[in-house]
Amino acid sequence: MQRLQPSRAGRNHSALATLYAMQDGVSSLPDVQGGMGMMEMIEMANKLGHTSDPQHQPAITVISGQACIRFAKPYNTWDSCDLSGLRRIQAFNPEASFDFPPDERHVFDLDYGFPGTIVTLRFSLDWQSLIQRENSDD
Repeated sequence: MQRLQPSRAGRNHSALATLYAMQDGVSSLPDVQGGMGMMEMIEMANKLGHTSDPQHQPAITVISGQACIRFAKPYNTWDSCDLSGLRRIQAFNPEASFDFPPDERHVFDLDYGFPGTIVTLRFSLDWQSLIQRENSDD
């Protein structure tokens, strides 16, 4: 594996490009309405793993190339929608905006590149929460 040099901002182009690629509506295919999978996975993990126990909150980590993106509290779900109201975004900052840099504890470079992509999901099943959600049709 190749040792990476971080950018002056502490994140290289790959980490920021990977972050952008995870947003709704971003697709490698031209003229295709797609790119909804990551935010759908985040919603599924949060609905399935909803719990009041702070030690067992859902989290998703993606390692791709030299980038690591951690969807964990306080950024474990999508933050807001764009102006059209159709695209869910997670900018990993308190402003929920790509005009500001992402939190370096959640979007960062690895010391070494990985030749592929790893996606990990962590959630606990809280039966009481699941029953409440089923009864409320949420």
